[in-house]
Amino acid sequence: MKTIKDYLIDAFDDLQSEDLKKFKSKLSDRKEEPRIRRSAVEKAGDRTDLADLIISTHTERKAVEVTIDVLRSIGCNQVAEDLKKESQDDLGSSNLKRFTDKLCDSRLEPRIRRNNVEGKDASDIARLLIEKHTEIRAVEVAVEVCRSIGCNQSADELEDTVKRQCPAPQAVPCPPRDVNTLTASTLQFKQSIIQEKGNNVNNPLPIYNVKEKHSRKRLALIINNVEFGNESMKRNGAQRDEENIDKLLTALGYEVVKHANLSGKEMDEKIRDFAKRKEHADSDSTFVVIMSHGKRDAILGVNYGPSNTSDVLPVDNIYVHLNTSNCPSLRDKPKKRMLYIMEKTTWDHIHNTFDDLSDEQFKLFTDKLVDSRMQPRTRRNAVEGKDRSDVARHIIDNYTETSAIDVTVLILKAIGCSNAAQELEGLGKAGTPSSANISASGTSTTANISASACSGAAFIDAKWSDLVQRTTGLEAILDILLMRGILTDEEYSNIMAEHTQQKMMRALIIGPMRAAGDGGKNALYEILMKQKPYMMKDLGAQ
Repeated sequence: MKTIKDYLIDAFDDLQSEDLKKFKSKLSDRKEEPRIRRSAVEKAGDRTDLADLIISTHTERKAVEVTIDVLRSIGCNQVAEDLKKESQDDLGSSNLKRFTDKLCDSRLEPRIRRNNVEGKDASDIARLLIEKHTEIRAVEVAVEVCRSIGCNQSADELEDTVKRQCPAPQAVPCPPRDVNTLTASTLQFKQSIIQEKGNNVNNPLPIYNVKEKHSRKRLALIINNVEFGNESMKRNGAQRDEENIDKLLTALGYEVVKHANLSGKEMDEKIRDFAKRKEHADSDSTFVVIMSHGKRDAILGVNYGPSNTSDVLPVDNIYVHLNTSNCPSLRDKPKKRMLYIMEKTTWDHIHNTFDDLSDEQFKLFTDKLVDSRMQPRTRRNAVEGKDRSDVARHIIDNYTETSAIDVTVLILKAIGCSNAAQELEGLGKAGTPSSANISASGTSTTANISASACSGAAFIDAKWSDLVQRTTGLEAILDILLMRGILTDEEYSNIMAEHTQQKMMRALIIGPMRAAGDGGKNALYEILMKQKPYMMKDLGAQ
């Protein structure tokens, strides 16, 4: 495959001797920094030396831009266009392939599977990133992956573009508050915010003035799916989450409408009915909180399972039911949708692992599964010609949900997909401890799954990436760290000024917590165990 240097040399070879002299002279006359001095150009003996000089002075990408600019300035427009087309096509496709490979190999959640990006162009991948994440998070992911493959200039340009279009908000001082109670802001604080932000005509997101208590009616909706037809999907502890959210919304003046254990269709009906409530006309805002298992674009109903994958509520339906057409009473009023999506099912884990395999690897997997001596045997007609979803269902049905992950891990290892096996095995360890007598070679072995104990500073070090992705409600955690003297006022303010919860947690861990050493990390671990017990348990904390 040609390099950028090769393309530059080809362009110089297309120039007549007189044009090459003009090129060198014009290159020396350029005023933009970094300059290439005339003496350096004269020392470049041949076209190869000239290409090396331009690349060493600029980056590869900038070297192409400079060369094209100079070629056009001396009238060699066709050579410039040829260089632009050839180099950009090659550079773009090469880096895009590296980008997608790295993106699929990363463990950022929600995961992007290899079959979602294969054969896609840059615009398709950009849309996929935004669909998987929020727009802001999509930019963060793209920048992180670009840097990991050495495309630092592209990462810098993307960050600069976003900063120009979406300037970061200034940090607003917050009055001290007790983390265990809901304390209303003072009238003076409220007026200062409205004066500073609400009356600023240049502010793209002006302050929304809420109605006075005596003239408003506030409604909130909570749907909490706890009990599922598949008992292994029961969301233990979800009732406590519901109680806490109910208390918070009630304290904020909302009348809370609650439903539990609904199918996808029933959830859709309850949201539609909620949107039609007449009280919204006298409201200034609303909350819709849904807690269940889920996927990227759908919330699972209580009847969801490998044999009933249609029992879902599409996330888009929530927005449709609450839009201006279907809920005119909430027009131009804040509508907060909170989706608490719990861990994936065994079928989801296996299916997602299969999505990470190439077609060739998936074929190897099914062949090895058929050839293995595991009981009960998998017959070839059970998997031949079947898609990844069907094979995942077969493994669960044939080997039971308890042993399905163990079976899949062993087959993956047998065909050399160690990374996929290791990742799936880790997901299995996060669930209920189990054991299964299975072997890819026919020899009976025991695959014991047990969550490894990991606590305190070691836990924070091992799980920091997961904590960044999953921890919410950072404000209360930061307040406790500040009150204990673990954070300084400056550190607290800097973290609170970050855009997102992920950025706040990342800044906390790689900044003050790292500087505080094991003592700070142990304190953070203790606070997280009290504030986020279900998340920590799910991550393997003891």
